[in-house]
Amino acid sequence: MRWKPRGGAKKRPDGSGGLRDVAGHHRLHLLDHHFTSSRGAWNLAGAIQTSAIKINGECAGLESGIRRLLDEALAALAGRLSRAYSATRAR
Repeated sequence: MRWKPRGGAKKRPDGSGGLRDVAGHHRLHLLDHHFTSSRGAWNLAGAIQTSAIKINGECAGLESGIRRLLDEALAALAGRLSRAYSATRAR
């Protein structure tokens, strides 16, 4: 018994067709699936990039705060050291 194409598969004018048309439709379906997956991947990449930009901003803010606190601590220690040095010189 020969295989016969179903509904949507059309025969080519030369009488061949069948399997090739089904394979062609299958490939088109796979191509559509890959494009859909590709769009999803691009959307995900955009979301990741947006999150990375936000994280970078948060890190910059934290680093700025840490530097400010360290500068204040160094200034306070420098003031204590200079007062202590002055007190020992006065004796």
